[in-house]
Amino acid sequence: MRNVIVNTGTTGEYFARVREIAKQIDHSDVPKPEFTLTFEDPADMFVVMTPARLELFRAAKADQPQ
Repeated sequence: MRNVIVNTGTTGEYFARVREIAKQIDHSDVPKPEFTLTFEDPADMFVVMTPARLELFRAAKADQPQ
């Protein structure tokens, strides 16, 4: 997994996505690996995603084998 998805969304959207993943598992399907950070409030996203943390994500992504 090379990508981290960072977005904003409602609690309802988050649980709808989780329900879809649960349905895949119920049908013995393997969900696509993903790492997603979802923030309900964009202001919270900018508090958590500081420039130093963004640089850390970039460095980790660049260091992974293809």
